[in-house]
Amino acid sequence: MSSPRCAVSLPTAATTTNGGGGGRRKAQPPLASQVKRLCKQGRLEHARRLLLEVLPRPPPMLLCNALLIAYVARALPEEALRLYTLLNHAARPPVRSDHYTYSSALTACARSRRLRLGRSVHAHLLRRARSLPDTTVLRNSLLNLYASCAQYRAARVDVVRRLFDAMPKRNVVSWNTLFGWYVKTGRPQEALELFVRMLEDGFRPSPVSFVNIFPATLANDPCWPFLLYGLLVKHGVEYINDLFVVSSAIDMFSELGDVQSARRVFDRAAKKNTEVWNTMITGSVQNGQFSEAIDLFSQILGSREVPLDVVTFLSALTAASQSQDISLGQQLHGYLIKGMHGTLPVIIGNALVVMYSRCGNVQTAFDLFNRLPEKDIVSWNTMVTAFVQNDFDLEGLLLVYEMQKSGFASDSVTLTAVLSAASNTGDLQIGKQAHGYLIRHGIEGEGLESYLIDIVGSLKRQS
Repeated sequence: MSSPRCAVSLPTAATTTNGGGGGRRKAQPPLASQVKRLCKQGRLEHARRLLLEVLPRPPPMLLCNALLIAYVARALPEEALRLYTLLNHAARPPVRSDHYTYSSALTACARSRRLRLGRSVHAHLLRRARSLPDTTVLRNSLLNLYASCAQYRAARVDVVRRLFDAMPKRNVVSWNTLFGWYVKTGRPQEALELFVRMLEDGFRPSPVSFVNIFPATLANDPCWPFLLYGLLVKHGVEYINDLFVVSSAIDMFSELGDVQSARRVFDRAAKKNTEVWNTMITGSVQNGQFSEAIDLFSQILGSREVPLDVVTFLSALTAASQSQDISLGQQLHGYLIKGMHGTLPVIIGNALVVMYSRCGNVQTAFDLFNRLPEKDIVSWNTMVTAFVQNDFDLEGLLLVYEMQKSGFASDSVTLTAVLSAASNTGDLQIGKQAHGYLIRHGIEGEGLESYLIDIVGSLKRQS
């Protein structure tokens, strides 16, 4: 009887080294070893077929866990959950899951934001709690699930804090998850207090600890950023040169408006990847330091070690727009056309339209808009706003009709531009239509009502 067919080549007995019948034979590795090797190589579909189609039923739990962990590690949570569901509900006989299985499944649920399925895994875990070891890794996976997916309501029980308080043993990962959850749910002061408590309990913070706690400083005492960064430096070079930490520290100081401190963090880093450069350029732009942002972009442009990405060009285009540097904008446009072979992503196309319109070149912006191979609602709103801001109110209103004919519904940005155009032209009828539209569709936007007041006021002045 022939061997079962599989995507992985599985000789039935042996292979010869010289093609002859009398040559030395080299034995194939056991099937279990092949599954592990395929997981390490990233050939996960082959490993799955071998696991489910060739190995005896039920397949060994150790190999199932190896494949589950490989799916999660390679950012394929949906594949991990499909395998988990198959092994626990469809397989006959079912696989006997262990704490590694549940930990992997809970992590996959967290990464795919599947809270309902995560609760199902949690319930299954509780039913088998007595037969499983109570490990910190498993408890951290549960904590991470609810911190990633749950909604926080002040009047209800905080499920994340409840799970944390029930942990018999905690490690730094547990603490990181908890104060990260407090930052995410808008409780920065409590997050900082938890961070201090972690230190008092004798836990050494990890680089992730600082990444999670840095955003909590934005709404608190201005001394906190310097205290935290000083503590970071105290922990040594490993922390200072962690690229994720560097990027987070630059962002923290930039959000506080302290570009000089952000630049010192940037300059101190021994290595810089694209994200670090992007964070520093973006921070400079956000704080009105356009010349510094352009200088940084020029440096990275001449580097062969750091690849540029969409965020890099968006930041540079924003700097050109805000500083109204049409020469730089045109150079960036030419570089993008050459580098991307004429096909620009929608988000880059929109940024170019903004850049040309803010530099007063509305005709070029409109020509570019018309040539975009794909348009989204942001594209239409950008061009409509560009017309209105440059006193081409009628053209902006006509473009809104074209947008609606193309199947795009008006949103608050569109209606703000329409009401602004109606206010500029004193057209009360268009203002009333736009106002009625936003009421019927429940659209809310800051300053929309003021445009109607302006329209009525301008008509009264004319009369």
